[in-house]
Amino acid sequence: MLKAALIGNPNAGKTTLFNALTGARQRVANYPGTTVERKEGGFQALGEDVALIDLPGIYDLTPLSPDEAVARAALIKERPDVIVQVLDASNLARGLYLTLELLALETPLVLCLNMLDVAEAKGAHVDPRALSKLLGVPVAEAIASKGVGMDALKRTIRETAKEGRAPRARVAYGEPLDFALKTLQSTLEAAPSLESDFPASYLALKLLEGDELLAKAIQGGAGYAPLEAAFQAIREQIGQNTDMMLKQRRYEKASQIAKSVTLLAPKPAQEAAGDKLDRLLLNPKVGIPAFLVMLFSVFALTFLLGNPLAEGIERIIGVLGAWMIGVLGTASPLLASFLTDGVLAGVGAVLTFLPQIAILFLALVAMEDSGAMARAAYLLEGWMSKLGLHGKSVIPMVLGFGCAVPAIMATRIVESRKERLITMFVMPLFSCSARFPIYVLIVAAFFPKPLQPLALFGVYMLGVLLAFLIAVLFKGAFDKEEEGFFLLEIPPYRMPSKKTLIFFTWQRVGQFLKRAGTIIFAFSVLMWAMSRFPSPPASELAAVPEGMRPAYRLGYSFTGRLAKGIEPILEPIGFDGRIGMALVGATLAREIFISQLGIVYALDAPEGVSPSLADRLQKDYGPLTGVCLLLYFLIASPCVSASIVMTKESGSPMLAFLQAGFLFALGYAAVFVAYRIGLMLGA
Repeated sequence: MLKAALIGNPNAGKTTLFNALTGARQRVANYPGTTVERKEGGFQALGEDVALIDLPGIYDLTPLSPDEAVARAALIKERPDVIVQVLDASNLARGLYLTLELLALETPLVLCLNMLDVAEAKGAHVDPRALSKLLGVPVAEAIASKGVGMDALKRTIRETAKEGRAPRARVAYGEPLDFALKTLQSTLEAAPSLESDFPASYLALKLLEGDELLAKAIQGGAGYAPLEAAFQAIREQIGQNTDMMLKQRRYEKASQIAKSVTLLAPKPAQEAAGDKLDRLLLNPKVGIPAFLVMLFSVFALTFLLGNPLAEGIERIIGVLGAWMIGVLGTASPLLASFLTDGVLAGVGAVLTFLPQIAILFLALVAMEDSGAMARAAYLLEGWMSKLGLHGKSVIPMVLGFGCAVPAIMATRIVESRKERLITMFVMPLFSCSARFPIYVLIVAAFFPKPLQPLALFGVYMLGVLLAFLIAVLFKGAFDKEEEGFFLLEIPPYRMPSKKTLIFFTWQRVGQFLKRAGTIIFAFSVLMWAMSRFPSPPASELAAVPEGMRPAYRLGYSFTGRLAKGIEPILEPIGFDGRIGMALVGATLAREIFISQLGIVYALDAPEGVSPSLADRLQKDYGPLTGVCLLLYFLIASPCVSASIVMTKESGSPMLAFLQAGFLFALGYAAVFVAYRIGLMLGA
């Protein structure tokens, strides 16, 4: 099987191209030796299988962030048969800067000119044949968002990988840099004891650029002394900053090539509609309120469209449960209880919120694909830098609204370790999708319908505000170091494609369903068993009035006894044992809170009675308890999975422990204060 590595700048359409090439043939794995997730897929070309690895989006092969280091290591250590670079045809010079570095790796290279439709809309036409002739590598054309050019690209990848021919073109940097590179390369080739995975031409280039990672990697070799002497002599001879000279020449070369292969149509007299919109929306006074209104609209949509669908699912589950009781209730009451009170009440309670989850994911994908998220990052960068966070921190924070685990991993794009640790530390305050159904349940139970979208929006914004305030608090807690720079490409406005919306929404909904079918199902079974056994003696139960027997059975079980044991801890913040048991399970996966409540209420309900979970909460608790639950889940603690990833990514188990302890203490204190104030106000 042939192996290909897909690389490119952020916003060049790399992920869209990967999905178009591989379709459903994808899986998620980790890069060797790291916790960073990557996508792997495959396709067939001319009857041969090709494995495709999707590398992180980067601008440069001199790594400043861990994410960039992972991408370069994958290119060198995994030795793909061919590298496929995605180029944004509408912004060619930016991508060609990376191309000129890839040429030095001496690995077969294919260039994919993507987003041709965007380039044509800007009046730019790139000549692929001229580009191929200049660089000595094959060039394919594509519009990944529409699936155009995929077959030809697959054939080009397969043929280039089979030939195994390294690019012939070499970048001329001019004197004295070319002489310096030739001297260093000769010294490297004459020192066989100096082991390195990198080609001598690339190693000479990066050493002259001052690549510290490469220098440290080869310093232990026996042949390093003559290399260091040659390098010092070159620096003294040139007498200038070779790093900046090389990068400047590479930018100039990339711009020169881009201009020579691009035909520009006359510019329209009027300003483009997207430019006009950006002049308005990239003004913080207008853009930030507009972004907040857009987020509020998303939450309003989840209630407007999601609630009727959720009620329909709830009715279907109720009918299915009644049918199971009718069929199995007499013949096998224990099996009937397991299926209805355990599986349906546990997993079904979570699946009820599937419509709202799907709408939320659909909206987030649309915002990302349209270019709205990149503009939000641009707008918030100035504020975030004042708060001790980097502008790039916006990207993992947005991912945090989906799941904290990939969001913490995504902090690798932040160059500064200080800023990266702060971003990791506050990440749990960005409410993940696992908390979303809990919020919807609580808001639906305790808030009037007209206020439900506003309440949900308020919870999310409160989390963002707390994250920023805590970032200020910890701004000086880490070692001082030079802050990384903020580089973000603002993509053009795009109408999200139906294919992209459906693919990514289904992918995330599928992950939600997978959790429901594995973790939540397993805990639902465990919770049902703990809530069903042991049973009180028949003689003891007979003395209890019939209407109170379900509650008595539940109190006698393992769950009931554990609930009574933790009540003293929860009583000061207004929670009883029933809520406490649900909170214990939620430390592993937040959705388990709903499944446990569903099981407890199912076992506690009289025979034949199955009110909705929201109705039972509304009957048993007041709005003050609802507010306290919202605060607890917003702040209290990260889930176990997030803490594990925090430990690996930060390299400090103590930091992960402090994060969990700090957030739990802060959440408990916030709920305590809110509960006491509520009692004082008579709530």
